[in-house]
Amino acid sequence: KQSTINEITVYNRHDCCTDRIVGMSVYIKLGDTVVTSCGKITTVQSSYTFNCVGVGDTVELSAPSAGQQNIAEIISYGKGLDPGKQIRIISNKRHIRPILTAC
Repeated sequence: KQSTINEITVYNRHDCCTDRIVGMSVYIKLGDTVVTSCGKITTVQSSYTFNCVGVGDTVELSAPSAGQQNIAEIISYGKGLDPGKQIRIISNKRHIRPILTAC
């Protein structure tokens, strides 16, 4: 289901490998089309908030190269998001187990 997303928060792992998130980019997509490029993670922090607006059905995190990436959680905020429903999350073109519910 497509929804209007206006904010995405990505939480980094805190137990190990915190640097693996650096270089990842965050996108809002509708199908295979990038609607909004939200930004790139350039430093190690506990969380990253992207104030970006787009109508889509997918939040994508992608890295510039193959390898291991780690995240703890992703939360998206917006209109038309049904509480308890999940949006599709992909990382480096592979689907990952949805770990968020709409807020």
